[in-house]
Amino acid sequence: MKILILITVLLNIIFLFYEILEYKQNKQNLIYFLFSCFLIFQAAFRPISSNDDNAVYIRVFKEIIPTFKNYSIFKSYFFEKGYVFLNMIVKTIDLDIRTVFLVMSFMSITIISYSINKICKYKFLGVYVYITNFYYINDFIIIRSGVAIALLFLAMTYIEREKIKFFIIIVIASTFHKTSILVLIPFIFIKF
Repeated sequence: MKILILITVLLNIIFLFYEILEYKQNKQNLIYFLFSCFLIFQAAFRPISSNDDNAVYIRVFKEIIPTFKNYSIFKSYFFEKGYVFLNMIVKTIDLDIRTVFLVMSFMSITIISYSINKICKYKFLGVYVYITNFYYINDFIIIRSGVAIALLFLAMTYIEREKIKFFIIIVIASTFHKTSILVLIPFIFIKF
């Protein structure tokens, strides 16, 4: 795992230098897309036993998450509804927990990559900051929070221009982690 982390960071640094040196823009976009795919697959296909949270996600998926046939159980479940709903879809179509990890990784990293591309002049610098500070925690361990954080990051891209989208994205984020709704508290006290 440590070697994979090192390879990921080194690749990102190499791509950052290409970007700073203003390497061909169309090639940069292709490299950015491929690197994002690499991050998605690395997170989705990590060793299942790599952390304690995975064990909880696996146990909950196998023993507690219902299929749509047992929908009433869903109403009393303690995880956030968006995460449970995603698990229910996967379980109903008879796929396994690895599919949940793949979908969660896809959602989180795609949204983060899109947001970084939209906000940062040097997108590989943005990705570097994300990888070195958040990626291995958000997308490997606290995957529900990872998706919520990605959605909050996306919401921030709309904060000045499209306030309705901003609020809708925050509500969606709160279906993956309840604490996301706390982002709205400052807006109660300031003129939006």
